[in-house]
Amino acid sequence: MSDQLIAQFHNLSGKTAGEKFKNLNSFEQTLRSFSDKASELGLIIASIRPRDNFEKLLKGKLIDTFKQPEQVVEVLKSDERLFIHQVLRCDWFFGGFDTVDKCGEFVSDVFPHISLKTRLKVIHSFSLCIKDATIAEAFFEAIRSRYTIHQAVPLLLCCRETFVQHIIDTYTGRLNFSTRQLLTMATKYPNFVALYLENRACFSEHHKVLHYLADKNTPLFMKMYEKHTNNIGRFKLGRRATEKVIKTDLAAVVKSAKKYLVIFNQKYYHKYFTKQQFRDFFKALFPDTKMDVSFFLDGGHFHTLLSHLSVEERLRLQLECFREVYGEELLDQMELLSKKLLRDLSPEQRDRCTEAKIAWCEEKEIDGTEWIPYLVTRKSSPKLKKLLREAANLDERIKLLLCLVETCDVNRDMDALADVLKLLVSRYRNDDYNLRSKVFRFVIDTFDLLALTDQHINTLEELFEIFVVNDELRNDLFFNKTPIEKFLHYKLLKNQNIDKQIDNMIRLVSQMYLNAYTKEWNLLSLPPMYEKRCLERFVERIPSFPTLSVSLLIAAMSLEYSFQDWNERHTDDPMSAVNYPWIMSQFKEESATDNEGYKETLQTFLQPDKAAMEVIFPDYEPPIPEIVKDLKYFLQMDPKTLYANINEVMEYVLDKRIVCYKRLFTIWNLLSFLNVNEIVANICTATLNDDSKEQSQRQNSIYVLSYLVDEDSFSRAVAALCPSSDKVDLLGADSKEMMTLRKTIANNFKNINPWHHYDLILKFCKGDYLKLVQGSLVSICCDISELRVVEFLKKLANNPVSVKKHAIRLSCLVMPSAQTIELLSSMWRAEKNTSIREVVYDQVFHFFKTEPLQNRYLLLKLCLETLNIDDKNIFSKMASDADIPLEYKSDYIQLCWNKLHNLHLQGAKTMPFVEQLFECLSSDRIAMLPHEFCDGIVERYVLKPDVPFGNTPLNFCADYLLCSPSLDVLNVRITVVMKQVKVLAGSISAGLPSVAYTFIDIFCSKSCKLRDKFGLFGQLLSRFLAEWKVCVTPVRDFRSYLLLTFTSVYHDTFRGGDFAELGKRLGPTVDHILQEFGPEVLQLVSEILKEFVNQITNEQEDEFKIIEGLLRGDVSDPVCILGALLLPRYVQTASLRQSFIAIVAKLDKKNKTVQIFLKDLHTKSVYESVLYLASRHTKSVYESVLYLASRHTKSDYEFVLYLTSRHTKFDYESVFVFDIEAH
Repeated sequence: MSDQLIAQFHNLSGKTAGEKFKNLNSFEQTLRSFSDKASELGLIIASIRPRDNFEKLLKGKLIDTFKQPEQVVEVLKSDERLFIHQVLRCDWFFGGFDTVDKCGEFVSDVFPHISLKTRLKVIHSFSLCIKDATIAEAFFEAIRSRYTIHQAVPLLLCCRETFVQHIIDTYTGRLNFSTRQLLTMATKYPNFVALYLENRACFSEHHKVLHYLADKNTPLFMKMYEKHTNNIGRFKLGRRATEKVIKTDLAAVVKSAKKYLVIFNQKYYHKYFTKQQFRDFFKALFPDTKMDVSFFLDGGHFHTLLSHLSVEERLRLQLECFREVYGEELLDQMELLSKKLLRDLSPEQRDRCTEAKIAWCEEKEIDGTEWIPYLVTRKSSPKLKKLLREAANLDERIKLLLCLVETCDVNRDMDALADVLKLLVSRYRNDDYNLRSKVFRFVIDTFDLLALTDQHINTLEELFEIFVVNDELRNDLFFNKTPIEKFLHYKLLKNQNIDKQIDNMIRLVSQMYLNAYTKEWNLLSLPPMYEKRCLERFVERIPSFPTLSVSLLIAAMSLEYSFQDWNERHTDDPMSAVNYPWIMSQFKEESATDNEGYKETLQTFLQPDKAAMEVIFPDYEPPIPEIVKDLKYFLQMDPKTLYANINEVMEYVLDKRIVCYKRLFTIWNLLSFLNVNEIVANICTATLNDDSKEQSQRQNSIYVLSYLVDEDSFSRAVAALCPSSDKVDLLGADSKEMMTLRKTIANNFKNINPWHHYDLILKFCKGDYLKLVQGSLVSICCDISELRVVEFLKKLANNPVSVKKHAIRLSCLVMPSAQTIELLSSMWRAEKNTSIREVVYDQVFHFFKTEPLQNRYLLLKLCLETLNIDDKNIFSKMASDADIPLEYKSDYIQLCWNKLHNLHLQGAKTMPFVEQLFECLSSDRIAMLPHEFCDGIVERYVLKPDVPFGNTPLNFCADYLLCSPSLDVLNVRITVVMKQVKVLAGSISAGLPSVAYTFIDIFCSKSCKLRDKFGLFGQLLSRFLAEWKVCVTPVRDFRSYLLLTFTSVYHDTFRGGDFAELGKRLGPTVDHILQEFGPEVLQLVSEILKEFVNQITNEQEDEFKIIEGLLRGDVSDPVCILGALLLPRYVQTASLRQSFIAIVAKLDKKNKTVQIFLKDLHTKSVYESVLYLASRHTKSVYESVLYLASRHTKSDYEFVLYLTSRHTKFDYESVFVFDIEAH
């Protein structure tokens, strides 16, 4: 009985796929009647051996219908894409695992027999079908341990939130979820998704997720949005989400109105507020100060947000809200008056406010012409006409004429408009084209022509006729169509004659480079009767039009195209060329031509007009493209027609862009019972081997064959084109064509499925041809089962170096983790070729970086420890720890450092890479490293004049001291550093190299910026200064001594952040220094003190506080001189003026020596100060210029005049500060 059932399966009747599937349903019923036991049915289904692809498809349906898990596994192991795709839909299988043990067994038993692509698809199916989180976690762990975390990531969608969070924390920053995965996860764990987006700051990449959260979890979205507004980027909510946000937390929306307005749906958001709520929201948008004028002027939110309100409501809301927010009347704020606001006012209010605005402009010396149109017409028109008569140039005339039209619009004064139009036609008819066209445009755009009178229309038409007479329509063809269309509409509405407008439109359209495929004759689509009437008039007039700029055939075709456009929109009232004899005569004349191309073009063009087509081409039959356009229909319903025309179809298809027919070839491959594959393969093989065929046809034939035939058949078809040597024959007559065909062959290897022998691929894996096949190699390796791909990769590895390197990369892509580690470690030990060793190292590092596990780090460590002097290209890759996880950083840095140093001793040039490692050693890295290692670096590299690393070792040494965790560690480190100082000091008899002062400068600068450790640093500086003075006397390095002394005072004094107190403490210190070393060092002290002050603050206010503290009390003359030397050359703000004046006044009372320093310093920079302040021009006081001129030479006076010619404003009081004698 089972044999009969199998025979019945093979003999399912049906001419189409649908009929066969229908009979398969009957076969399923027969199976059910034969037995209701799943095991017996399974044996029968397992015994079915499909003979072609379509039977495989049918068997897949039986497997799904009768739920045969063993058969699903067999299909997954088959490497056949079409068959696998069928069983991936078996949700009952992927969601049917009930114990944890089965998960591990499936991964270990099944996955080795399936390809990487199939594995990823299976994992994705698991993620969609598994409902039990325990099962999902078991699968996740099994896949992660065998392969990588990244392959297992989709299963996190089914796991518990705690498990997901644990994985994310473990692999911080190394797991990336797609938008689709995040959307799925958001349905279960929205809080986790929000946390992921916040931690990764990747909002702009996942706007769809934000939309989902806004719609489904609005409170969470609002909380996240308010916190990360600046990071989300351009983002808009839909209508429903906007409503939910407003209704969820209205108070938060009003409080952060400016933030939410950016994302709200601008068209609908106002509908979700009550009147009072919208009022509160609108007020919350007001700027903190009314002087932020951009909010209130035209185009600002003040007007655009209220467009949904009536004029009265809008005006009342604007005035009342402004009064409530600022306590003032908006109409009294001249700088905030906008044209939109004036338009909303009543005529009396508008006139009064405009008068005030114009007066305000005159007072501010601003041109107020643009506001004149907002006066009532009886005031504005005379003023504008007077200005027009006085206008000196074209631009002024245009501006004033536009203002005349605008005042008519603002005041809705149609009589005034008629007067302006008459003025334009009578006085300016012969003026420049730009003047007439701009005013004409403005009238057309501003006024509704249908609401005007005959007087207005006639004047406008007269102006338009001037354009026609002057042949100026060409200047702006597409604009000039608009007024003619509006004139036509007006005339038709008034039932007036339209001949003039029709003629103008024909003249215009024929000048627009009219072609057959334009719809320029379709005017006035509403109401439709006007459009049809115009079309009919065009048809009547065109044949007799005297100055038609195109041939009658083009005009006829363009009219036919307009008919077709009309028919698409008005199926109940069609228009056809058969009703117009002159059009048909043009078509008949064209159809009689001997040029087949013209004839085919006309046939294609007329096909929508079946009535005309029947008259012009009564014997026309649809060409093969008609079959191609509806191949799906012919495949499903009429395969005989397709079969009968297969040669013509393929001839057409091979001439086209072949990738567009990929779906067709896939379906042909499936519907193997049609026997089309063999015929098509023969056609493509013949085309490929025919040298007379076009190159594109031969390439397309290769593409088709790769989809339709198996590996052996494809190999035979392209055998003659395969390379016979490693190199391309560049001198051959057809070398370019042959290379193109070989490239096409290599690119299409990926379409062949399944692969068995690989001989064809290996022919391309050599020499010049490897680059052609690299992309396909990746696809092929991902499409071969795990066990079989190892065999293929071994064959690849037996090739030359370039192929071997590619084999290594592919192995790491598709093999399990354990095998990858084994492969890489064995190759690293055995390989001697430096190029291959570099590839192995890159793969090892990437392997570790993607998932930093202990066994992977041991592999990386093995590579680093066994580097040799020839591995030059790897040295630079070692010198960065950016991708090394925190727990491995310390060991990695030590390992790289020691290896590079040892290689340097062997003669390798590794010093540049040591310097790069130095740059990685920031304070947080130093804190992780062992003390012995850091001490060794200090002894080896720090304070060595001959070390070629610049300041990098000095920065390390400063951080090494400053990141000391305790006083005991600090004392040990100071001892280590001082040993190097003693060595440096003992190596030179007089003075010290500049490296010493550079180190002290870096050390002091860094210490001043770390204010959280002032207590420890105070002790550090005290001991360091004492030790330094022992090793290096102040005389030998006075600059370092001064900087250390000032920094020590800073750390002892500045815990409270009082700069004045710091200055007070610096005074006695300076006195002590001058007493010990003499007043002659004052200039050097001032230089170092300036450097020190610049290190601790960038604010001029703090500098003044230090100077004030320095001069506080009864201080010595040297300290006063030091205060004068520390005074800044420029006072940055007017607020510091009083401080400056007080300091200068105090110093001016001292003895003559102090006054000499004071005056000499500041008379040098008066003019530079003037220039600086002029650039700021905060006030407008011109007396300052006269004052300075009276105090200085003539040349100075000319200089100041020059400044005032460049700057319109000047700060007199600040300039006054700089002239010391004035005070």
